[in-house]
Amino acid sequence: MRRCRAHGFSPGHEMKRIDFAASHLTWLTKRERSYGRFQIEGVCTVRADHPDAEETFCLAPAVVAGNVYAENDLIKSPPYLFQIVASKNRHVIFRTYVPQGVPHGNAGTNAELFTEMMICLKERESVVLDDFDDIEAAVRKGAVLSARMRYEKRYGGKIDVEFPIKHINIKKEARMFQVETGPIPVIDAGSEADAPSFGPGWVFQTTFVHFNRLDRAELTLHAPVKVGKEDVFAYTEIQKIDADIQLMADMD
Repeated sequence: MRRCRAHGFSPGHEMKRIDFAASHLTWLTKRERSYGRFQIEGVCTVRADHPDAEETFCLAPAVVAGNVYAENDLIKSPPYLFQIVASKNRHVIFRTYVPQGVPHGNAGTNAELFTEMMICLKERESVVLDDFDDIEAAVRKGAVLSARMRYEKRYGGKIDVEFPIKHINIKKEARMFQVETGPIPVIDAGSEADAPSFGPGWVFQTTFVHFNRLDRAELTLHAPVKVGKEDVFAYTEIQKIDADIQLMADMD
């Protein structure tokens, strides 16, 4: 995995953020020999309590699954969304519809499916928005916004998630803001795992995030819903977490 910056929190008012518009994930599949490129929706870094135990996962955008390079019927039937989150060595695949016999959270090593998996995270200079006045001014200016959210797992270890702000609300008279954005990749805060498990107990999830303060967030997790005998996945499960959140804006 080619890393274009050191990932993590930086002290002070100025810091670097991931430039999501310029960052990307690419793969070369083994079976089809197909090269694919995705923009990145969010980045999740898992840190355990022991030294050097760190793994960074990048979430690609959801796409409607296709029969790649087919002459006809380019879209799989029934249609469903396909999304991958990947690190240097492994990945998890999410689907909104799961055909019988196919697990929703396919997890495995990259070597099983891909000849090559590359992740490039580029960076930009940014400023931390310390209070409502900073946030309101950046929004009015039309600055590109992103956020970093850090929380601790109940059984030890820290999770850092960085993501672009696609939607923010401002109420100047009440000096209030609210971010509503996603999807982003997360590890369940209540899980004992330090990273996605590669069996029935995998806990890597995608979520939409809401917050209107910088120490707490509400997550809408992607969860299974029974439709007859079928499992269909939707954003239905709500979880509240304590978190350290930083809002950032481009300096230019």
